[in-house]
Amino acid sequence: MRVFISYTHDSEEHKDRVWELSAALRNDGIDCTIDEQLFSPPEGWPRWSRDQIHESQFVLVVATETYKRRYEGKDEPGKGLGAKWEGFVITQELYETEGKNSKFIPIVFSREDAYHIPLELQGATRYDLGIPANYDRLFRHLTNQPARVVPPVAPQIRRMPPIGAQLDIRFKPLLARERQVPKRSTDNTGSLMVNIFDGTRQLIGADTQILLRIIDGNQKQILNQFYTVPNILIKGLPIYNNFGDNYTVLASAKGYKQAGFVPVKMLAGTVQSIDLMLLPSNGNFNFRDALWPTLKQTHPNFAAILAQGAADDNAAQDRYTQLMENEPASLASFLNLATAMSAINLPEGTPLDYIKGVIWDNTFAQDRFFGWSDPKIIDQIITATLQGEFAPEPDPSIFHGTATRSWKHIQFGEANVQLTFHENDPTMQIDGINCVKIEPSIDYYKELAAHFLLEVAVNAISHTITDPKQVYVLRWMADRHAGVPNFNPPYVIV
Repeated sequence: MRVFISYTHDSEEHKDRVWELSAALRNDGIDCTIDEQLFSPPEGWPRWSRDQIHESQFVLVVATETYKRRYEGKDEPGKGLGAKWEGFVITQELYETEGKNSKFIPIVFSREDAYHIPLELQGATRYDLGIPANYDRLFRHLTNQPARVVPPVAPQIRRMPPIGAQLDIRFKPLLARERQVPKRSTDNTGSLMVNIFDGTRQLIGADTQILLRIIDGNQKQILNQFYTVPNILIKGLPIYNNFGDNYTVLASAKGYKQAGFVPVKMLAGTVQSIDLMLLPSNGNFNFRDALWPTLKQTHPNFAAILAQGAADDNAAQDRYTQLMENEPASLASFLNLATAMSAINLPEGTPLDYIKGVIWDNTFAQDRFFGWSDPKIIDQIITATLQGEFAPEPDPSIFHGTATRSWKHIQFGEANVQLTFHENDPTMQIDGINCVKIEPSIDYYKELAAHFLLEVAVNAISHTITDPKQVYVLRWMADRHAGVPNFNPPYVIV
């Protein structure tokens, strides 16, 4: 059994994890190979890695943001050549097998990295080795040792008696056996684990006094109690087997804004888990991970969009720095939108892949921005709409002026991206592409009526616009509730 691990040298900690994985597999009897096991192969690294991929029964692909970028050949020239080469060889093998894959297994060391699994491997079973039990699942996969053995099919189909007819004597032993099956528990309650985070996306400090309120679907308050721990387990919540099981959970603390999550569907005999975020009442944007040199390294696609049209990198940095200092809410809105758009899978790429630049004027605001997009994105969205990923807005000009078409992503209950196009406005030539004007935004609510009554109308009365802090909280909680990779824009709120 030969196994090869394809990965990138993201950090010393990451390299140590890969080394420990290969050592564990070798200790369990699998000939697992990684590049760190030798100084320099005589045939050279390109041929060595190609042969390892071709000759191994399995290839473990360790997905990270860096790995995906290099696998797709999108890193800067001369950087990460090994991963770029291995990505090419893997893609070629899959091409030759017409996409049938029983060899390449995606693995991650954290749930967040699942988003960075290369497109060709997203249909394969993945293993999150940040969860210790998943190592055994991976080992069973590699060694063809299933945890459950499929029982053989009986030679004859079991006969069933007509309803109301006298039973044949041959069925009595079967019925006797069925009567011996233990009865299902009659406990008609459920449990709820509530985890409280702060604006840094970390568990809130244990010294914070949290007031937790739980209300069932009948609007009856079930709990109203203070806690001083960020992980709160509530047992014995009644189950009604109707709309009463749609629970509302509210959390508040002194010095923080209240957070809520609606609804939480409770089920008998289970433990549901939700994550809530409390922002400081006077919280500020902290762009420590979004300084221009850092952004170019960690989010090169964000930086490229923001740099478009600048005379050089210094001019782009100056423009960006002024935005950070003078309009932090507008920058936070852009980072929210860019992060959310990069997590939407179109038939080919993501919406962010089609955006070429932003329009630097007073329309760059805390609730939206206007930019230039490759018009091919429209056909991509239409196809995704047919697959149930987007919903068209009936008359976008009502809310969006000169808009011609608009679609909302409908994956979550709250904080979905809306992509609006102004195809009759002047266009812009960028990189040889005649780009159309695009208006990305994020609504608090998915339903059009709720968006109008609870957001548009409220903003009109109070003379406010969508708050990027609220979007930050809603989208992060929606991602956590849906079990998808975390919403992690390159800033925090402190």
